[in-house]
Formats: sequence, structure tokens, C-alpha cells
Amino acid sequence: MDEREKDTREKIEALKAALARTGALEELYEQHRVAEVALDFRQSDEIAGLPPVKEELVDELRALSLEALKRAAEGGHQDAAVGLARRILQHEDSELAGAAWSALTRQAAADESGALDVLISYMWTRGLAGPDGSDGDEDEARAAAVRAAEKGNPDGLFEAAVLVGRSDPDAGRAYNARAAALGQPRAMFNEGYYAETGDRVPQDDAVAFEWYRKAADLGHVKAGALVGIKCYQGRGHARDAAIISKYLGLAQSGGFPWASLAEVLAVGDEEIAEMRAIAGIEEDDYDPYGEDDEDDEDDEDDEDLAEDEDGEDEDEDEKS
Repeated sequence: MDEREKDTREKIEALKAALARTGALEELYEQHRVAEVALDFRQSDEIAGLPPVKEELVDELRALSLEALKRAAEGGHQDAAVGLARRILQHEDSELAGAAWSALTRQAAADESGALDVLISYMWTRGLAGPDGSDGDEDEARAAAVRAAEKGNPDGLFEAAVLVGRSDPDAGRAYNARAAALGQPRAMFNEGYYAETGDRVPQDDAVAFEWYRKAADLGHVKAGALVGIKCYQGRGHARDAAIISKYLGLAQSGGFPWASLAEVLAVGDEEIAEMRAIAGIEEDDYDPYGEDDEDDEDDEDDEDLAEDEDGEDEDEDEKS
């Protein structure tokens, strides 16, 4: 028995012991977290050139880890409930959603952070809500987002901005401003867009640039692309090679097609080549929009820049 199999067996036994005890919510959640780390390592064994651990052992560990998470959430462990909701969204698991619905809604009422209300809003949006885990309802999604917003949750404020803003644009803008003030990257991006376009605020390239930069510094790759491009253009900030290099590098490493966005913003091929040289980015043949893009470019404009979709994918990327 190698060390990896031994470790897997030990974690299985630890989970079984925690599940056998009554009221051990913190232990259940901690053993779940430890098991998830081990499962991540088992998934990477093949990449590392290691022989796989027995599949039945890995499957048992995975099942016990999920059971521990469910038990902890059902018992009232707040972090476990958040982790369970994220897992449902990550895997679009309607069966698990239905089984967990009662526990999640009960916990959401007691969650002062609003994090669960945000995730429940996503579940309503994605058709994973209700006792059957298959209900979708924009009114319910909006209500959950507003509950989260009222608790001061930045993601809830952003979600409320999107959902409330569809019928009440002024209220949506107010929610977005509050979310941006609390550091929600997508809301910050929107504030940049409003300042850039003069949408119900004074048009100001410098203000737009700073909002985009703040969003990019929090990992928003599209904002990073705009910072790099606009800095090159001298829009909102004097041209600065260090800034161009940093933020185009962020967009590039995040997989964002910044060169295509630059074309939409009327940046020529020679200028894009110069931007690549400044940022030290090699040109490749990857076209994120496909072969037909050239026929459509003239029809596009920068009014598509604002973010009006929900932020659920940011939460789904997090590990439970």
C-alpha cells in the first residue's frame, strides 16, 4: 500500500468517525474540507505521472465527504451551508438541491452576511430552487438578491442591481453604486462603463479608467484589458508602458481576447502589435470569435461593455 492509498483510507476512517458522532458539526465540516483537498490531489495524480489510487476508495471518500458536508449544513453550520449551495451550483445538481433546500432556506434566514441569500438567488435563476430542486423564478431570485443587499452583501448588491434594474433602472444603478463602493469587481466595472459613456453621469475618461483599474486589481480580466488598451490610447491616463504591460498581461493570463476587444475599440493592427511588444505578449493564431468575426466587426461597438448578467460564476469557482 503506497502513501497515497494509506492517506485516502485514513481520511475515509476519519469521516466515518465524525459521521458516527452526534452534534460534531465543526468536525464534520473540517473533515469534509480535508477530504476535498485530498480529492483534488487524487485528480492531479495522472498529471504528475502517478498511478491512480483505487477508484472505489476515491469514490468512497468523495461520497463520505459530501455526506459530511450535508450533515453539517443540515445541523446549522453556516459555512457548510454556503459550501453546499456552491456545490449545487457548480455541479447543477438538482437532486442535491432538492434535498438541501429546506436546510439552505432555514440557514439563509439566520445568515447575517447575506452569502446564502446570494446563492439562493443564483439557484432561482438557474432553475435549481425549491423542494424539487428544479424551480426557476426571476421574482424569487430578485427577492433573494434584495435580502442579501439589505444585509450589505456586495455580491447581493450587484445581483440586485442586475435584477431590480431590469424594471427600475434608477434603483438598479443605486444598488450598483453601493456594490462598487464595497469593492464588488463587476459593479466597479459597470461604474467605469457609466463614466466612460456618460450614462446618466458626467462623461469622464479619467474616472472610467480608475474604476476599470480598481476592478482589474481585483481580478476582473475584461477590466484589465480595457486599462491596458485605454492607457495605450492615452484615454483617461497618460501612456505608461508599465501599466500597459501589467494589465494586458492580466487579461492575457486570464484568457481574455484583449486584441479582439482592441479591434472593436478601433485600434489598428500595427498598434495592437506595438501593444504586444510593450507587454511582451507573443502573437498566436487563436481567434476567440471564429472565422466569421471579420464580417461582423463593423457592427460592434463599445456599448456592449457593461456587465448585466449575474455574478454566479465567480462564486462557482470557489471550493467549498
